[in-house]
Amino acid sequence: HFYTISAQFFTISAHFYTISAHFFTISAHFYTISAQFFTISAHFYTISAHFFTTRAQFFTISAHFFTTRAQLFTISAHFFTTRAQFFTISAHFFTISTHFFTISANFCTTSASVGL
Repeated sequence: HFYTISAQFFTISAHFYTISAHFFTISAHFYTISAQFFTISAHFYTISAHFFTTRAQFFTISAHFFTTRAQLFTISAHFFTTRAQFFTISAHFFTISTHFFTISANFCTTSASVGL
């Protein structure tokens, strides 16, 4: 009887360990799948990081380009403002000259009619 009971005990223990072995095998598969998922996720986030880094570089270059263009147009605006001021001053000069010549013409006309 002792050996029969011992045999049953070891048989039950063997079943228990077999079930435990299956459980740990299933757990190992689960952790392997989880590891693969996180590896794929890590690759995805690495690719995303490269993509956004490249996009950031592109937008930085674009910002420099548009800043340079803005500076160019600001310089051009100053140039044309200066030119406009020059032509405004020239117009005033010619307006004053016109008045001077009109006054001179009137003086000459008056002098001629008076007989000077």
